[in-house]
Amino acid sequence: MARRGNSQAERQLAEDQDRIFRILIESVTDLIAIIEPDGTLRYVSPSHEHVLGHRPDDLVGKNAFDLVHPDDRDDLLLKFTRGIAAAESTDTGEFRYRCADGSWRAIEGIGRNLLGDSIVRGIVVTSRDVSERRRRELEVRLDLERRVEERTAEIANINERLRTSEQRYRELVETVHDVVYAIDPTGQFTYLSPAIYELTGYTPDELLGRHFSILVPEEERPEVFAQFELALADRMEPIEHRIATKSGTSRWVRSLARRIQRSDGAIELRGVASDVTDRRSADEKRREQQAELAHVQRMATMGQMAAELAHEINQPLGAIVNYADGLAVRMREGKFDTVELHAIAQRVADEARRAAAVLRRVRDFVGNRSPSLETCDINEIVSETAQVLETDARNRQVTLRLRLATPLPQMVLDRVQIRQVLVNLIRNAVEAVVASSPERRLVEVETVAIGTERVHITVRDSGVGLPQVADRIFEAFFTTKPGGLGMGLAISRSIVEAHHGQLWAEPNAAGGAIFHLELPVASRSRATGRSE
Repeated sequence: MARRGNSQAERQLAEDQDRIFRILIESVTDLIAIIEPDGTLRYVSPSHEHVLGHRPDDLVGKNAFDLVHPDDRDDLLLKFTRGIAAAESTDTGEFRYRCADGSWRAIEGIGRNLLGDSIVRGIVVTSRDVSERRRRELEVRLDLERRVEERTAEIANINERLRTSEQRYRELVETVHDVVYAIDPTGQFTYLSPAIYELTGYTPDELLGRHFSILVPEEERPEVFAQFELALADRMEPIEHRIATKSGTSRWVRSLARRIQRSDGAIELRGVASDVTDRRSADEKRREQQAELAHVQRMATMGQMAAELAHEINQPLGAIVNYADGLAVRMREGKFDTVELHAIAQRVADEARRAAAVLRRVRDFVGNRSPSLETCDINEIVSETAQVLETDARNRQVTLRLRLATPLPQMVLDRVQIRQVLVNLIRNAVEAVVASSPERRLVEVETVAIGTERVHITVRDSGVGLPQVADRIFEAFFTTKPGGLGMGLAISRSIVEAHHGQLWAEPNAAGGAIFHLELPVASRSRATGRSE
């Protein structure tokens, strides 16, 4: 009788434990499943319906991998197969799982081989939905530069609180893909986030205590060292430069650092470096395509101006012929007045140089070459452009007037591309005033400095004015000219924006239109990120 009582108590205890176990399993939000070696689901916790929308009864008996995203399935199957082969083994993985409504959720799971357990006899997988966490990580990555700048500025004002927030700061930066770093005033790394490995192939431990120049190619060092000194003075601006990887290749980064005084009084630079290699490659390809399209447009412009250019070249050629004929007549008649002959020869040379200058301007304008930055005088570019278009304007009885402010700061830009923009604007203005009476056929080009940072160029005409859909004139293929390509203003705006400038238009109160071109007086590194 005692043994029978003990057996009933043991059964009751086992039933109570089983009930408690089931209550616990049904209460947790984690996804729990038991999978047979062939992948069949033998048990599915109720939380699957709450998280994924699948009722447990609908999943039991089905293959666990049928609902795994195709791109993740092979890797997950490999881990599963490896886990089956190793008793009591544990493995983790992350994959996408299809919900009942057809959407996908990011799942992080850990599987344990309990095939040898007499009760379980399967692979126990415990998973959780990490979709929200992945979404937050993406937001952190996209918003990192802004937040790091705000964060570093905040740190400068909370020296005493820095010690208590250090661990939280580390947890933040070590989850993002951009590299967060700290450098002491001697240039040695004092901190590097784990993302440095993905960027360079170096682990943080391999770089800590070493000078940052180990990551800077020789040709980049003058610029980077100069920015390091500016950062120590807390005057650094974001820069883009190449860094050397452990494998010997190079990548482009955008870096910004701020001077921080720690609670112990020590100074260090803290900053963030973002990998912009893919963006730089895309920008370079876009610049090449833009340059090619711009070259085609310049050729089209010269084709339209062929008659005017022929006339401008024929003038000096005709003068050369006349002077040469006169020289030949004098020589036949035996009139060898040395002074007179010298004067005629000089006129021949002057006219030849005049023709050569015309051809040189055309050659420089239509030449097909890669974008190239150089230090330029913007007034000189405006004057050269006016010379190219002067014959066309004169033949159309249009007055072309220049009002150039002096002195203007030297600018770093692509001379040919900016000249192309001016040709488009001035030639459009000349064509716009042709329909006006002769006394109103005026095009004015004005330059003026805006402080020390920008130069403003205005092209003003008294022509027909802007179309009713004025906001579309900078769109590609939009034109109001019969037979026009509609690319001139679109190309012009893209060129100006590549120079970090602005191009816009507005009606002229006196009739006609005013086009405004504003360019920054920028350093070579700021104009395009770097000169190459």
